[in-house]
Amino acid sequence: MPNYRSDQFHLPVSISDLPGHNFSVAPNTPTEKVVSELENQPALPGVMIIENGKLLGIITRLKLF
Repeated sequence: MPNYRSDQFHLPVSISDLPGHNFSVAPNTPTEKVVSELENQPALPGVMIIENGKLLGIITRLKLF
């Protein structure tokens, strides 16, 4: 996996932007899948972790990388 630093990202990112994107995963989703999706969609601010329709948590792009 590439070595990312938080100062490499210049897009404005806000947690409040997450619901506007169509990317959520189940808690058992491999990290590699999340990383791949974030690499393919640079404007995606992060990922919501959802199980049975309930939001369990979020991971922002900056925290993951």
